[in-house]
Amino acid sequence: MTRYSLLLVLGSLVFFLSGCHLSGSPYTLIHQPKQAESNQELKDAIFKQIPKKAKLISTGSSQIYHQIIQKDFDGDHQKEALFFYYTGYGDVHMAIMKRINNRWKKIADVPTGTVDIDEFLVSDIDHNGIPEIILGLDLYNHKECVVYSFKNDKLKEEFKHPYSKIVINDLNDDHQKDLTLINFAPLKNFTVSTFQVNKKGEYQKLSSIKLNSKIDGIDHVIAGKLTEKQSALFIDTTIGNVSRTEVVSFENGKLTYALPKSEQTDKPFQEYSEDINHDGIIEIAVPFAPKGWEDEPLADTPFITAYKRWDGKHLKVVNERYNSYENGFYVDFPKAWINRVTVKHEKINKHITFTTIKDNKPLLSIYWMKKSQSYNKKHYIKIGESPKYNYLIPNKQTDINYRYTFHIIR
Repeated sequence: MTRYSLLLVLGSLVFFLSGCHLSGSPYTLIHQPKQAESNQELKDAIFKQIPKKAKLISTGSSQIYHQIIQKDFDGDHQKEALFFYYTGYGDVHMAIMKRINNRWKKIADVPTGTVDIDEFLVSDIDHNGIPEIILGLDLYNHKECVVYSFKNDKLKEEFKHPYSKIVINDLNDDHQKDLTLINFAPLKNFTVSTFQVNKKGEYQKLSSIKLNSKIDGIDHVIAGKLTEKQSALFIDTTIGNVSRTEVVSFENGKLTYALPKSEQTDKPFQEYSEDINHDGIIEIAVPFAPKGWEDEPLADTPFITAYKRWDGKHLKVVNERYNSYENGFYVDFPKAWINRVTVKHEKINKHITFTTIKDNKPLLSIYWMKKSQSYNKKHYIKIGESPKYNYLIPNKQTDINYRYTFHIIR
């Protein structure tokens, strides 16, 4: 997972509160300048109320990546403005501006205890309709998850706990968000703990589980549905020269391994778990050597990735895909190809051919060549392009029938 660190903004400040567009409805064009003026007013107010040498900080995750976040943080039906700033020494500060008597005023300001914010999330995890601020703080020798609320014009620390990864989801399927923290130290500790706010407003540990401590690293984490009725946490890990996906879910109120030991998720290299077919269920990605390539060196093997879904008894392959990351494309196998197609045994050099396992019948050949190169347009059809390559297939009916399986990696 990409780490989101603080970025000092040394040039002009970029605010993502809104922006003017050169096209749009007359209503949009008339009203956007007023919004821009409002943003400028907020920016000016901030710099009048923080130390002179302070710089605003961009921080966030896949949910948020802004310098200023405008949201109703206290339930008064008015948006406050939350931001981070750094003076060049000491800690990064988190502050909130509130509009009072038509003027922006800084009413809350707390030091975060670090110069490195690893995670920043906003979510209502105490189920009161008002969002909390969740920070992942890198404290040099460890990381700490800290949850703040904004009440009575004050930022209040509600919860603090060590972590390596933060996940907000409804892991126990009780229709309320929970906070799951993964703690990991290579070859020493691998623990998953889930917390939920109880009726008293306290952060209560629902359950904790110790996983295989022999892993070297966590590459990717995703929470989602294991089945239509059960949620789970999918953790893609590295163990020595192989990778493995650990799946954790709630069973009878406790965290447990979701898959039996007989269901292997080991793989020769890492491919991330995801909802590959957009059905709302997370699949586990397991690369395998195509038929006829089993004894070839790893670096020479055109691996196919099987995406497996838990059906309650076994992991079932629901999709297969050939991913060519280095060449910028992938081929999504039709259902009729699953377990029936391999890659023609030849050197994969600027082209690849998919054939049936049963009788080696060619189904689809894909060629890629530099855009400066010419090709015979009578014999080949261009099916796509990237900044580097043109992608072609033979002008044959079989290949044309399956051209839809080709996709450019964007």
